[in-house]
Amino acid sequence: RAFVVSGVRFHTCNVAIKNAGVNPESIRSLQITNNLIDLEGRLFEGGLNHSVISGNICDFNTSGGTLATIKVTSGGNDIVIAGNHFSGYDSVGANVETRTGATGVRFDVAPVGCSITGNSFSGFAANAVYLASGSTATSITGNSFDDNLNGIEIDGAVADTQIINT
Repeated sequence: RAFVVSGVRFHTCNVAIKNAGVNPESIRSLQITNNLIDLEGRLFEGGLNHSVISGNICDFNTSGGTLATIKVTSGGNDIVIAGNHFSGYDSVGANVETRTGATGVRFDVAPVGCSITGNSFSGFAANAVYLASGSTATSITGNSFDDNLNGIEIDGAVADTQIINT
C-alpha cells in the first residue's frame, strides 16, 4: 500500500506500471504523478482503489489495438485522474500525425466515486474515456477532447454521474 511513482521517464515500454497477481484490487493510495511516458505503451494497468494519477504526460501512445493509456481492471473506487496530457498520435513524418492510440482512460470495472478532471485527450482511434456499465458517483469534468474517434463511451447504465467538458 501507499506507493509513489513520480518524476520517471518511461520510454518505449508495453506497460510502465502494472498491478497484477493475487488480489490486485487491494492496492490503495497509489500516487502516479509528474511522469513522462513516450513512444508506445500504457502508463498503468491493473487493480486500483483510493489513488491519484496526476500531472503525467503520455505522448505518442502508438500501441493501438485494445490498449489504453490507463486501464483499471479491478477495484475502481475513489480514483482521481487529473491534470494529465494523453495523446494517441503517431508521427508519420513531415509534421503529419495520425490517430493510433486505442483509448486514453479505460475502466473495465464500474468506477465508484471517481473523478476524471482537467485532462487533455487527443488523437485516440477509439475512445478518450471508457466507463463500464454501473458507474456510480463519478464525474468527468473540465477535460479537453481533440481529434478522438469518440470522446466518452459509457457502456450501459450509470447513476449519479456528472459529465461536463469542453
